[in-house]
Amino acid sequence: MSYEITEKLISKNRSNKLLKPQGLCVHSTANVGAGAINHYNYWNNADRQSSVHYIIDDQMIIRLIPETEQAWHAGKTANSKFLSVELCEYDDDRFDIVWNKAIWFIADICKRYGWDTEPVWSHRGISGLWHETTHIDPIPYFTKHGKTWEGFLSEIEKEINKKVVTPTTVPVPTTEITNKMIYDLLIKISASLKVK
Repeated sequence: MSYEITEKLISKNRSNKLLKPQGLCVHSTANVGAGAINHYNYWNNADRQSSVHYIIDDQMIIRLIPETEQAWHAGKTANSKFLSVELCEYDDDRFDIVWNKAIWFIADICKRYGWDTEPVWSHRGISGLWHETTHIDPIPYFTKHGKTWEGFLSEIEKEINKKVVTPTTVPVPTTEITNKMIYDLLIKISASLKVK
């Protein structure tokens, strides 16, 4: 399974600072029912002093900021080190759609950068590590739906480790044709052509 990523770069709330990603921070919006386009408009239409690289809802994944540029999502230290993915919140079966998309998408990022799940952090984890924010997302959102951060990481790890099934190629045996083989074949042909 794969999903299309739509690029809709925001013009406001941009740092214009270089980012060499060392990990990824996962957020949730705390804005139940608002989709990716709502959040794109929020960040694109006014100075919010916040932003993220990607936002995921039940319909789409949008890239708002290039992966080579810092976003403003989890405090100065995390912003200078981590990509950011924001999950739209829903109180219905759309939660499962976003959950599954996020697992696939974060695993894809990890594969591209050669990471396992060690550099994948929740906003809560980042807050506890550097104390530059007090946010605890997406933990309460996951808990509300009977999910855990550990379970999320486990599913991402499984997705990272999925083997890509490719058709196997059966080698065709090759034989080196020698002059002796050609000579022997010509003798057989000429013997069969001789009139008796």
